Amino acid sequence: MSRGWAMAIAALVLMTGTWARGEPPVGYDDPGSDRGGPTLQGGPGWVEEVWPRTIDFAEDFAGGTPTVMFLTNYGGVDTVHELARRLPMDVVHLYPPSDNKFTSREHFRELLESREKIDCFVLSRFNHASIPADVQYEMLSRVRDGAGMVVVDCFDRSPTLTPRFLELEATEEGARLIQGIPYDGLRKWETTEARDYVTFNYWNTRGQLHFNPQESAYEYDSVTVYPFGAGRIVWVGTGTHWARARRSGRTLLPHIQQNRSMYVETDYLYSHTAKAILKSLGYAPAVQVTTAEGESDPSAVRLMNITDADFAGRLRWQVRDTWGIVGRGGAERARRGKRGAAGRHPGDRCRAAVRGHVGAGWRRRGGGLGFSLRESGPRGVRTRDHP
Repeated sequence: MSRGWAMAIAALVLMTGTWARGEPPVGYDDPGSDRGGPTLQGGPGWVEEVWPRTIDFAEDFAGGTPTVMFLTNYGGVDTVHELARRLPMDVVHLYPPSDNKFTSREHFRELLESREKIDCFVLSRFNHASIPADVQYEMLSRVRDGAGMVVVDCFDRSPTLTPRFLELEATEEGARLIQGIPYDGLRKWETTEARDYVTFNYWNTRGQLHFNPQESAYEYDSVTVYPFGAGRIVWVGTGTHWARARRSGRTLLPHIQQNRSMYVETDYLYSHTAKAILKSLGYAPAVQVTTAEGESDPSAVRLMNITDADFAGRLRWQVRDTWGIVGRGGAERARRGKRGAAGRHPGDRCRAAVRGHVGAGWRRRGGGLGFSLRESGPRGVRTRDHP
């Protein structure tokens, strides 16, 4: 090979292997093309820069950002990070290098003592039976003293870390208990056909090939709230597959099949978990955004106060498509009297087909607007309220 050809090839390698900061890599500039995403050196930090479509559920909290300790399988490395991108929190994460079992009292104690306090414990697809009794006692004693606890899908139950053993009595329960989720618009994909085949190995085993995925409605299984001393435990069952070892189980979210048109719906699945955490901390919705009454294809939204306190804030809205791309948006001041006070916001400023209802401002029990919340859903409206 001549020296000139060698230099040309080296230059080509340098050109194709370099990415200038600020220029979106090929693959995410046109999601409709379904070309997939790039692989870059330096980790996933580029995601926030080239994929700014993630919704911020909150901007700040009254009383400071909560510290949340997560106990998950290894798959939680991804979903805990994504939840923290949407809801501001100080994350303390305990996860095993594989499987979903508790590994070290020393590591747990080290993480626990790294913060002044833990506001909430979140356990998802974690093996409760592997948690030592003294660690269970440490977490539950903090919940008794006012911290929150959220359990999302438990398939390996401990004989002692259960509502029955703890003699807990539910005060709220229901599959659609978490407000502000467009339940009627949630979807999943399931394969509808299967074909047998034989694997020609030592045992000549038989298997099945599943194919022909079809869209179907998705529904949460249950959400139950248990008071425990001065704190709360929120137990969530997604009603999905029991996978939980290593990265195979989808931590914090329903373990369902999705396609590339469900970015906005994924924001709502994260919102469900975020609101479960907030509920365990004692936050409650202050207002609701619903479709305007009497309209099958609504051209306006309705903002209603659902508390016994006056509400004043600013309603910010955005219309997004299923790819999460914002088409239009705006802002207007909103004031509502006590419970039941409502107002209609004209469709020329806020036209959208809202499915279900969208949560707006939340207050912490005892007074004061807890935080600002922004959301959107499939063909929905995004809202944000300020103190």
